[in-house]
Amino acid sequence: MSSRSNLEIQHQLKLQPALLLQRLEESSPLVHTITNAVSINLCANVLLAIGARPVMAQAIEEAAQISSGSDALVLNLGQLSLAKTEAMLEAGKAMNAHGGIIVLDPCGCGGSDFRRQFASKVIETLHPAIIRANHSELMALVHADYINVGVDARKENDEKRPTGDFLASNLDQTGLVREIEALARKTSAVIVCSGKTDYVTDGKTTIKIENGTPMLSKVTGTGCALTTMVAAMGCVFRDQLLDACAWAVMSMSISGELARSRLQPGQGSGSFAVGLLDALSTLKPDTLQSQAKYTIDPAK
Repeated sequence: MSSRSNLEIQHQLKLQPALLLQRLEESSPLVHTITNAVSINLCANVLLAIGARPVMAQAIEEAAQISSGSDALVLNLGQLSLAKTEAMLEAGKAMNAHGGIIVLDPCGCGGSDFRRQFASKVIETLHPAIIRANHSELMALVHADYINVGVDARKENDEKRPTGDFLASNLDQTGLVREIEALARKTSAVIVCSGKTDYVTDGKTTIKIENGTPMLSKVTGTGCALTTMVAAMGCVFRDQLLDACAWAVMSMSISGELARSRLQPGQGSGSFAVGLLDALSTLKPDTLQSQAKYTIDPAK
């Protein structure tokens, strides 16, 4: 993409990154995150890196009280249990009662009926403002017969499993976008779809984002951490939620690019993980603005 066309595209997003990052720093939103043990540390550190504050309470005895004093609530369905579902529902009711935003991450929901059914319950009863997931997880929300094993597994050659991962890998990009746009309209949520190419849509406008690096998939929990970033940036700009979500995605993706570019010979995913936090905590608006690669289209 040339710098001229990139500049022309940049002006299509009304929310400017300088204002978003300034508001984030000034307000330092408290993000109540109920997530899985695999990602909890990275999620907390990513929130701190961007200027937000994490709280990770999942006991039903305190979940509602913690949410009532928080600015946003993240419900991540990784390592789901009955006790955790009860805490999530109580936390969600409290968050809705005082007007904060709820972000759903249906982590691995194509892997079990339990997760899929609870994801649907969250959508129907708590009405999350944002749903952040990868392609496979979103297809599991759209198609009741979708199956996939693991968070983002690939089983294209398994003839016994013709749905699920086969659909995720073979659905063309136009078809995928139409599916998530329809999901956004059905749920009244902004959908953030993560993958090699990222999409953010409210069902009326779709932003296609082409930043990122494959190294992000080599560190566990980066998707979960992105969900917390979406929550933090979304809650400080509720009136421009679509743009805020897009900048959250690009902040993570561009920070990943920066971390990858700074690796020295002999360094790999461990150094990249540290570098990602470094890049997030020092990310400047000018860098975000100049390196962003996105296009905006009206939904079909």
